[in-house]
Amino acid sequence: MTKETIDIQGCVDCLMFCANGELPPENTEAEDKKLISAFHHVYDQGYHICCGSEEEGSFSWIPCDICNTSLGGDRFTMYLMEA
Repeated sequence: MTKETIDIQGCVDCLMFCANGELPPENTEAEDKKLISAFHHVYDQGYHICCGSEEEGSFSWIPCDICNTSLGGDRFTMYLMEA
């Protein structure tokens, strides 16, 4: 049985949280909770979030596929893997 893998575009904050469990030091407690909640929402949908390749990110105004931030910034390839 093959498990589904979906390519997504994640922001720097989501990439660092996924890779290292690090939250941005400048975030407020509310912003930290929002980011963590976004990851929980993905897990509740039956997926694990995985870091992508080591390629450099590319600037985009497209919202992050995980936390939905609309701030412009680098987006990195990440993956949702079916649990």
